[in-house]
Amino acid sequence: MPRPGESAGEIIYQPGNDQAPQDLLMLPEDAMRCYRGHEIAMIFQEPMTSLNPLHTCGRQVAEAIILHKKVTAREARRQTIALFERVRLPRPEEAYEKYPHELSGGRSKGS
Repeated sequence: MPRPGESAGEIIYQPGNDQAPQDLLMLPEDAMRCYRGHEIAMIFQEPMTSLNPLHTCGRQVAEAIILHKKVTAREARRQTIALFERVRLPRPEEAYEKYPHELSGGRSKGS
């Protein structure tokens, strides 16, 4: 049993390719960076606590793509809109320009 301030357990990740399962808690920080954003990412459901209200949703997603994939801003925008299409946001190009408070429950207001 762990002492206060310590944690125990495992987080097993199975990549979508032929790689073996990986216990993420056993990885050093630099190895974890290979998974963060490339393989594993999330935005919590409450947009006002997960996204910066001063920036558009598209800009914030594109920023993560640029950081992790080292692509141009134009390519990051294209990939962001493709992701918005994949999760079935209505009018993905418009959603790119919306601020977090303008999206509700994964849907643009008025849709």
